[in-house]
Amino acid sequence: MNEYQERCLTICRSCPFKARWCVDGQPCLCTADGADIRDHARDGHCPQNMYPQSQVKPINLAHGAAGLVRAVTGTGGADTELIEKRAAICTSCEYNKLSLGLIYRCELCGCLTWAKTRNLEEKCPADKW
Repeated sequence: MNEYQERCLTICRSCPFKARWCVDGQPCLCTADGADIRDHARDGHCPQNMYPQSQVKPINLAHGAAGLVRAVTGTGGADTELIEKRAAICTSCEYNKLSLGLIYRCELCGCLTWAKTRNLEEKCPADKW
């Protein structure tokens, strides 16, 4: 584990959502989602959003706001088939992380993935679509 993952594991070990029956050497489950806390730390993903955000890029507000408006109003230009294709790719992507326990964001660019998939001119920063 790298330094960031070790910090995440320390946070997990003191988290109120950690199962109370954890025993050293055995899987220790998070009651928020049932996953082992070591997996959370390794992946840098906390379902309660308790990890430091050192790896997530901030949202570009000017670009982000315009993209959100286009996504919400349906003027992003992507058709339903393209949106579904992109969303399926994002759903299985290791960079698509739950943010604030509410919505998924891309760790590479900071965009909200539901909005990014709806805007025709957008590109995946990992070149997956």
